[in-house]
Amino acid sequence: MNTYFYIVAISLSVVLILGNFYTKKKATSRNFAFDYAIEEKRLRVSWKTFILPAVFFLLSFIKGIDIAMVLFSIILLLAISLDIFQSKKQKHKSYLIRGTKLIYNGWRVKEFELIELESIRFLPFSDSFKLIFKTNKSIVIPRLLFDRNILSNFIQKAIQFSPGKIKIDEDAKTKIYN
Repeated sequence: MNTYFYIVAISLSVVLILGNFYTKKKATSRNFAFDYAIEEKRLRVSWKTFILPAVFFLLSFIKGIDIAMVLFSIILLLAISLDIFQSKKQKHKSYLIRGTKLIYNGWRVKEFELIELESIRFLPFSDSFKLIFKTNKSIVIPRLLFDRNILSNFIQKAIQFSPGKIKIDEDAKTKIYN
């Protein structure tokens, strides 16, 4: 039973790692004409980045050598290293404004009309902004991935390009305008 769990965990982690790699590679290959855009900030490497693989590696030696835990820690270390090198090499514009359209450049390209922007909320649990549109569509922009000043300028530009009255909750106002 324990072996099956490790096989599933390792397989799932490999699939997620490859999916993340492919998404970033696909997003960097696209070129858009835009009026304003933001790109993700680079990952900062510190000793804290490698704590999780080190913990898994050390846990594998508690009751003798557990090969599955060693494999899992090595795969996790490779995933972190791949993500660091990829973020340094390939920078892409994640969110763009072109005319009155907000474009999300991720796994798939999603377009939102800024004319239909209805409200902006701040989600404190995930530390992100949620832009809600009249067509019951919404998009979440995480603050951790972007420089805070650049992100607040981007949201201010989105508000400027939207001609209608937009409801902005108090938390979002303090994060955008301060």
